[in-house]
Amino acid sequence: WFLPSGKLNLGLDLQGGVYLLMEIDPAEIAANRLETVQADIRSALNRNPLVERNPPVQNEDRLTIEILNPEEDMDEAIRRLNRINPTIGTTQTELFRVQQTGDQFIQLTVPANARTALATDAQAKMMEIIRRRIDPDGVAEISITPQGDNRNILEETGEADPKRIKDILGQAGRLTFNMANLDQSAIRAAVVSGRPSPREILVDSMEAGQILINRIPELTGADIATANRCFDEANFPAVCFRLNSTAATKFYNLTRNNVGRNFAIVLDSVSMSSPTIRTPIPGGNVIIEGRFTIEEAEDLAAIIEAGELPAKLNFLDERTVGPTLGAESIAAGSRASLIGLALVGVFMVLAYGLIGGLAVGSLLSNIVLIIGALSGFGATLTLPGIAGIILTIGMAVDANVIVF
Repeated sequence: WFLPSGKLNLGLDLQGGVYLLMEIDPAEIAANRLETVQADIRSALNRNPLVERNPPVQNEDRLTIEILNPEEDMDEAIRRLNRINPTIGTTQTELFRVQQTGDQFIQLTVPANARTALATDAQAKMMEIIRRRIDPDGVAEISITPQGDNRNILEETGEADPKRIKDILGQAGRLTFNMANLDQSAIRAAVVSGRPSPREILVDSMEAGQILINRIPELTGADIATANRCFDEANFPAVCFRLNSTAATKFYNLTRNNVGRNFAIVLDSVSMSSPTIRTPIPGGNVIIEGRFTIEEAEDLAAIIEAGELPAKLNFLDERTVGPTLGAESIAAGSRASLIGLALVGVFMVLAYGLIGGLAVGSLLSNIVLIIGALSGFGATLTLPGIAGIILTIGMAVDANVIVF
């Protein structure tokens, strides 16, 4: 029972599968990270006394804030912004630099050293998020290899549909909870003018057309503890997720203070659902209904639980390796191994007699142990690996020759 019993995992070149080369834009990483702190900025500046006049205006990696009474509040606003300035990853690098521009404006800028730290942090996060999206159960045979500062190579053996992989990874996975405005007259006015109010934005809705949502979200995907595929009351596949304890309390207060209003669950700028708050919702358990298929619900749950990518992935190269090529490689490698082993065995017996036969037995045991170790540790066998086994046969025989 203690002997390895699992199948030998075959690599991409033997079994076939998908190869993808992906990258993320460092400038987009900085812009997205700056956007995530807007809620903290709003909270800091809106404490009494009010020091913010209009919502901050973001232009890529720069954020401009207008102060209501600059003569009285400018210094206090700068102090508050410096106090909430987050550090990046495990480094002590601050995300933005605070500067006063003009008489009543403050500008937050992501400097070069912060961009470098963000790219390093994003590389590690990107690898983990890709793995959790593609292989949430940890059983698939995937390989993720970093290339440079902002690129990764994904290889998944046995996968025949690269489009599905790209669809899963192509979504940034940015989930937010925003208060929503479903008033049709306000929506029509915003659509016609193309200019909603400064505090709102238009987004597409899976339920009907477009809706207005608050520009700054109340909660984000970082507040989600777990997500999984479930079924709604009509027995259609849905996505259920649970908020962490802090977010659950905040969500309860949000729903308690906004009974009768709508909030939207927004994934990558598309409203998945915009229910009306009937009663306060305790516990932090939320469900997304959308007439999904089971596969769509599972993929969406994997995206939500894996978390938000630091920026959108761009696919630079895509290759699909067919199983036919893999089968030919296995057959050729097996033939070469068997022929090589047979010739070596014949030579050893002819040259050394009984001792040569014992050496051949030792050689067979060596090969069995190699295959058993590969199976036991769950390692992946590739075409270069087969070549390595053949080389091992030659080196083991060489060692026996030297001993004899």
